[in-house]
Amino acid sequence: MSMWTSSAQYIGWYNATTLSERIALRRRTVSASIPKNLHVEAAQSLRPRLQGAFTRASILQRREEHGIGEDEFLAILSEPPASIRARYSTTPSWLQHLIEAFSDHGSQTTSPFPDGASEPIPGLMNLARPLVTHGMSKLKDEITALLLRFPNPPLNIQVVEQIFLGAIARQLPGILSKVVVLELNVARVKSSLEGRTSEDRYGNFIENISRPEVALAVLLEYPVLARQLVIRIEQWIDVIVEFVDRLCSDWGQILANFGPMKVAPGRLTDVQTGAGDRHRGGRCVLIATFASGFRLVYKPKSMAADEHFQQLLSWINARGEHPPLRMLKVLDRGSVLPLKLVAPCLKSSGSTKGKAPTWRCCMYWRRPISIARTSLRRASTPC
Repeated sequence: MSMWTSSAQYIGWYNATTLSERIALRRRTVSASIPKNLHVEAAQSLRPRLQGAFTRASILQRREEHGIGEDEFLAILSEPPASIRARYSTTPSWLQHLIEAFSDHGSQTTSPFPDGASEPIPGLMNLARPLVTHGMSKLKDEITALLLRFPNPPLNIQVVEQIFLGAIARQLPGILSKVVVLELNVARVKSSLEGRTSEDRYGNFIENISRPEVALAVLLEYPVLARQLVIRIEQWIDVIVEFVDRLCSDWGQILANFGPMKVAPGRLTDVQTGAGDRHRGGRCVLIATFASGFRLVYKPKSMAADEHFQQLLSWINARGEHPPLRMLKVLDRGSVLPLKLVAPCLKSSGSTKGKAPTWRCCMYWRRPISIARTSLRRASTPC
C-alpha cells in the first residue's frame, strides 16, 4: 500500500466525480467548508473554459436537467477534491477497484495481452496492465465458481480468458492512445528518455509506464481516464460472466432448437465482441463460434420481434416465384431472462438475384426507416 500513503494523491482521484454525483452528494450532506464567494471565483476561472468547450445551450440544458442555477453549477464544478471526498461516507466502488488493482499487482512483468493484440501504438496498454491483470483474476474466479454448477459446460476457462483479453485489447487503445502520445511528447520535451535512437527512447518510455508506480502517477493526472478504464474492465467482466451463465443454462435448449446437427457443435472456441454498439452496462451483440464451425449470435435484447419477422419471411417464401429469402433460427428466452439468443443463418438455395425489392418491402413493414442501397445489396448477397 506504499503507493497510497500520500493523502494528496488519494484525494486527487475525486476529481473524477461526475456532475450528477456531486449534486447528489451536496444534497445529502451539509458542509460549511465552501466559501460563500466561491461562485464568484469559479465564474472568473471556469466560465471561459466552459464556453470554449461547450455551447451556451448545452450548458443551460445540463443545468435544467439537474434543476440548478448558474451560481450553484459553477460552485459544484469548482469544489475541491478534498471537499468532495469529505462528502463520501465510503470509498467509491471504482476507486476501490483501482486501489485493489495497484495494491495486488505483485511481481507481474509480462503483458497479459495475447500476442498480436491490435494496438495502434505498441505497448500503450501497459499503462493499464495492473487493472487488466486484476480484472482477469476476478473474471477467472467468477467463471470457475460458475462452471461448477454445470456438469458438462460447452467451454473452458482458458477460452473465457482469451475472450476477455481480446475484448480489452480492442477497446482500451481507443481511450488510452491520446494520453500515451501526450505523455510521450512531455517526456521527449523534458529529455527524460534514455536511448541513442528514437526506437530506444520509445522502448524506454514503454518500460517506464509498465512500472505500476509510474502508471499510477500518470493516471493520477487523468482521473477520469482512470475511472473509465476501471468501468470498461468491470463491464466486460459482468458481460462475459452473464453470457457464460446464459450459454451454459440454455445449452440443452440451444441444441434442441437448432438441431438435429450432423456434427456436434463442440466447445466454444471464440467470441467476436465488436459486432455492435454497447448498451445497458456495456452489453453488446456477441458472435460465438464453436469447434465444429457452428455459430450463435447472442443479442442483449428481446428476440420476440425477430421471431415474428422470421415467421413473416417464412410466409413470404411460401408464396410467389421470387428466390427464397434467407432465414434465421431464433431462440427467444421470454421475459424471464434479460438476454436472448438468435441462431446461425441457414443458407438459402437458388439465385440471390431479385431479392432486394422483397427485402425492401419487409424492412419497410418492420420499421419505417430509410435503408441505404448499399445495405440492401449486402443483405441480398449470400453470407
